[in-house]
Amino acid sequence: MDERMASLGLSTSRVRRAEKTSRSADEALQGVDLNRNIEALIENPLSHFTPDQLQRDVLAFARSTDLAEHCDLFKKGAEIAKDPRMFESVDGLTEEEKQALGDEKKHRFKQPRALYLTIIICSIGAAVQGWDQTGSNGANLNWPREFRLDTDRKSNDFWILGLVNAAPYIAAALIGFSANLVLYQIGSIAWRLQLGSAFIPAVPLIIGIYFCPESPRWYIKKHRYHDAFDSLRRLRLTPLQAARDLYYIHAQVRLEEMMLGDADIQTSEGQEYYSNDGRYASRFIQLFTIPRVRRATLAAFVVMIAQQMCGINIVAFYSSTIFTDANASERSALLVSWGFGLINFVFAWPAVRNIDTYGRRALLLFTFPHMAWTLLASGFSFYIPDDSPAHLGMITFFIYLFAAFYSPGEGPVPFTYSAEAFPLFHREVGMSFAVSTNLFWAAVLTVGFPKLSDAITPTGAIGFFAGLNILAFVMIFLWVPETKQRTLEELDYIFGVPTSTHMHYQLTKVLPYCMNRYILRRDVDLEPLYHFPSNQ
Repeated sequence: MDERMASLGLSTSRVRRAEKTSRSADEALQGVDLNRNIEALIENPLSHFTPDQLQRDVLAFARSTDLAEHCDLFKKGAEIAKDPRMFESVDGLTEEEKQALGDEKKHRFKQPRALYLTIIICSIGAAVQGWDQTGSNGANLNWPREFRLDTDRKSNDFWILGLVNAAPYIAAALIGFSANLVLYQIGSIAWRLQLGSAFIPAVPLIIGIYFCPESPRWYIKKHRYHDAFDSLRRLRLTPLQAARDLYYIHAQVRLEEMMLGDADIQTSEGQEYYSNDGRYASRFIQLFTIPRVRRATLAAFVVMIAQQMCGINIVAFYSSTIFTDANASERSALLVSWGFGLINFVFAWPAVRNIDTYGRRALLLFTFPHMAWTLLASGFSFYIPDDSPAHLGMITFFIYLFAAFYSPGEGPVPFTYSAEAFPLFHREVGMSFAVSTNLFWAAVLTVGFPKLSDAITPTGAIGFFAGLNILAFVMIFLWVPETKQRTLEELDYIFGVPTSTHMHYQLTKVLPYCMNRYILRRDVDLEPLYHFPSNQ
């Protein structure tokens, strides 16, 4: 116990004073096995605490983290965290606090300015990469000529074209396509300005990042509870909500330590102790060895590689080239590419609401079949005679439909899903692995697409990605659990369900349900996989 409490940043004297309390609290925390949650039970980690245990544990927590001055606030927060539905029965709440707690369900977009600022700055960070990519898209029409690349005569020039385009990796942004249109008539330096214009969103990003609060969970990982509490107070409407969330996260961190078992026990001068500092290599290995973490790694890998399998980055990088191959003028190709960016931008908005109501997994399963047939239709449209107005029109129409299905699904879901899937101690290395997966395959496909298109024609290349969409659909159906409307702490229970149990449920429950409901049109019910215990 000394080692475990020391891992939470507590002094030895405080550990000894709170040893008895902490032992009973740890026993109360031991409920569902996070590595083998066979019954798919989603349980509040505080549900097994008796009122006395809860109060004693809160007192020990406040003292051990030098937050004793806020002990009364943490006690109220802990009672709410244990049973959020009954918050109105907690003694001592002000009307302002009750209103804020009620608004969490009734008015979900009523949030502090600091939270919205953080979201905006993160979005600008994505725009930097997106603009970089769209700049390459427009520049592809000119820079190969400037450097005397001749893809008709020199096969190696296809690889040079692909390598240059593989520099930026992520989804296209409307504003980047707009910049291409503004700059394309500048002259011989247009392609240079199109590539360099991505610095524009980087300026507010550099400035704005200093005004964003740091992640409270990162502070907790570093045992900086004072800083974590300050950060949460900026990100919540009331100090009570901040105290509730800090204590709840702390309880879940202790569960995650139990899940790790002896995996992170280190030895120094003959003494064993638990550590969550350093050892990045061992944490990377644990992505594949600890069952709960391994399932998150698999799911994050699937959603990330699926973004490349769907073909969006090929269209985003090479749409201008594809449209010129369809006999569009340079100006028409850029206009059509601008429309592609506009579709991406507009149809991403439904995900703002649906990603946490309709669900991450559900959005992916709905959109991937539609991305497959729209890509296939776009590829076959190349067979329309070149001199027909329908040639460019139908190619453009189906690529626009493809973008409309991509934007609310595989567009926002992969990075949202991967960021939330991993437990606190593995979130840093887990997200790094997920993003590396995405960027590596983005580079591979971007480098290879010009040669692939030349070898099997644009129709064959686009049809190839249509097939990959179907493969990605199957992978998501089998290996990606739903995470909607769950806290980061509750996801430990979601990914505690064995992969075999999840796959068996999908094949024996969900698949027959879909056949009966949507094909045979029968009125049937689907038995849920996850459930809460009867006392919650």
